Amino acid sequence: MGIMDKLSRLFTGAFKHTSAPQSSFDSNAPFDSDKYLAANQEYTDAFCRTFDLTSIEGIRSIDAAQLDEWKKNAPGVPSTPVQILSKQASSYHSSKQMDLAIECLRKVNELYDYDKFPYRQNDYLRLVRYLRDAKRFDEAREEEAKIQARFGHKDETLPKDSFYINYMEDLIRTANVLNTDLVQASTAPNCCELCGKYRGRIFSLTGRDKRFPKLPDDFHLTCGLGLYAFVYGASTPLYVKGDLLTESKKPFVDSRTPEEREAYAQRQQQKTIDATDRDDYAWLQEFLPDLAPKSFGGYRRMKNLDSNNYKTLKVRAAEMGHPIGGEQAET
Repeated sequence: MGIMDKLSRLFTGAFKHTSAPQSSFDSNAPFDSDKYLAANQEYTDAFCRTFDLTSIEGIRSIDAAQLDEWKKNAPGVPSTPVQILSKQASSYHSSKQMDLAIECLRKVNELYDYDKFPYRQNDYLRLVRYLRDAKRFDEAREEEAKIQARFGHKDETLPKDSFYINYMEDLIRTANVLNTDLVQASTAPNCCELCGKYRGRIFSLTGRDKRFPKLPDDFHLTCGLGLYAFVYGASTPLYVKGDLLTESKKPFVDSRTPEEREAYAQRQQQKTIDATDRDDYAWLQEFLPDLAPKSFGGYRRMKNLDSNNYKTLKVRAAEMGHPIGGEQAET
């Protein structure tokens, strides 16, 4: 099923909005940081008066589908529902009120589905980490399996049935307003091989404009490439170097420089190390709780220092059949 077919199935109904106040912050006036911060706090306070964030039942009762108006009226990112609940989760975590912290993050993960920001899989996994901090290890495994199954991979952004669809729906709406079928793909350094083939070109969204290639179905927006509505003869080609028709019809081959490929490879390597450290720390929390550091940051510091405590952890973990630090078990 192509992207246009997927989009036709979405946004067929209207959400009922919970009443949200108008922000006191005038975004057209010269920026005043004090007024901006005050407006965000005022809006956050109004949200907390409207929705009960002090009980599990109250947090669960928040309908994510009804918060669109609260998001639109927020004077800034700090007072959007996602950020309010995220900060509340952090506050509860710090005060050891883990049940409330976890419930806030469950709602945050639900809200992510209604947001159009490219949240990463790691954002969703914060809930899993809180469950482990609360020693609710079975729930953590179940939640992690759901998140990984939903993504279907360990990529950085949401799968195409969420962020990608929302992004494309907005793009198509803008293109329709401009009466164009064309989009311009940006460029991004340190991107993957797939993005390296598609960056810096003009595409036809539907394939109707035969002067340009149709937007590929596997264009994934994962490495930072953006798509922007483009009006031929009117829009400025910000990313295409040279003749638009010639450049856009070049063979689809990886255009990255050796330096860009190396930077991407290093980033992927670091991501692998980070994932391994996360897995090791999760194991230590469950099976060596008396020796495990109180935080993941503490674990990373002792590992990087190769401290005596870390060496002790390595010995004990290896004895229990779970080598840590990227080492392989002896066979």
